[in-house]
Amino acid sequence: MLRHPIPRLLSVAAATGAACALSATAMLAGMLAGTAAPALAAAAAPAPASPWSGPIGPLPRAFTNAAPALAPVSFPGSAARGLLVAWKGQVAGRVFYETRPSLRAGRWSARHSIPLARTSRAPSVAAYTDPNGRHAELAVWKGRGNRRIWYSQGETRRDGTVSWTVPRSLPRSFADRTGAAPAVFFPFDRYVAVVAWKGPRHHVRYAIGTPGRPARGFRWSVSHRIPGAVTRTGPAIAEVQTGTARGTLYVLWRGSRTGRIRFATTPDPLTTARGLSWTAPAAVPGAVTGATPAASAIGAHGRGPLLVTYKAPHSVHVRYQLSTTAGWTAPRRVPRDRTAVAPALLGGILATTSPSASGSIFFHIFG
Repeated sequence: MLRHPIPRLLSVAAATGAACALSATAMLAGMLAGTAAPALAAAAAPAPASPWSGPIGPLPRAFTNAAPALAPVSFPGSAARGLLVAWKGQVAGRVFYETRPSLRAGRWSARHSIPLARTSRAPSVAAYTDPNGRHAELAVWKGRGNRRIWYSQGETRRDGTVSWTVPRSLPRSFADRTGAAPAVFFPFDRYVAVVAWKGPRHHVRYAIGTPGRPARGFRWSVSHRIPGAVTRTGPAIAEVQTGTARGTLYVLWRGSRTGRIRFATTPDPLTTARGLSWTAPAAVPGAVTGATPAASAIGAHGRGPLLVTYKAPHSVHVRYQLSTTAGWTAPRRVPRDRTAVAPALLGGILATTSPSASGSIFFHIFG
């Protein structure tokens, strides 16, 4: 059986971490702003009062009216891991993306699109190594003009481009459809993909995809409900490593009535043969939102704390909380960040869509 190389991009320490967190933050800020390696000298500066960098961007050639999507990206012949940003086009709903292949130098790629991908909601993208042994991306989205869940696999090429398969849909059944943005995630300790979505009657459902047959395709399980999970928006997926080759997988969602952010967990390695066993839903204390939350582990190698970001209710402000060994922190604002839609999060990178008519994508770095 192939071993799954875990896509751990851009992990940074929490605000209370050592000086290495400052170095990682400076590196990411330089990468997103398009600066070269000498800009990393800023890492020696004293830590700012806020754990967040100021806004970086906008991402060139990107305009959207939905949440962006973030994923690691690697290209053959390079040991560097970069960043892929995907988004829904404002008019025709095409799924666009740009990449940056190096953390230390270079510029954003030209704007590309996933062939034949059309959506009316935000896409989601995750990275893995496919059965061909190649760096790959898995993109999922809700169909434009239909409620089916579509996906396409993209293998990265040495020239910095991505070769995408023809879009296919998850098995067609009454339950495997959605009116909101789906989420995709590759667990750290099991070689599968997890796709979660808001299903009929607002239940949060999920399916497990095993890579292979053909090598760039997936075999999908039947979908299941997460007991007690009911939402009016799409869910989010994240994982915190709790030890060597073991972790806790989180699915988070906005409660359908109160808008409180709730979550359920299951252990990783996933027990796919017997079905996943979920904890009873719990609430993130004080977290209320009108959109899909975003979550990611920010410790080295996928360890905690878990960072959760979300749009404040009846506001364009963005809030965040951390889940640590001492419990959840109180809600705080991300300074100088505004959005009218859901945020996106990968490690310490936060991406949000400007509430202005331009719909530009900006970044903030935690650490």
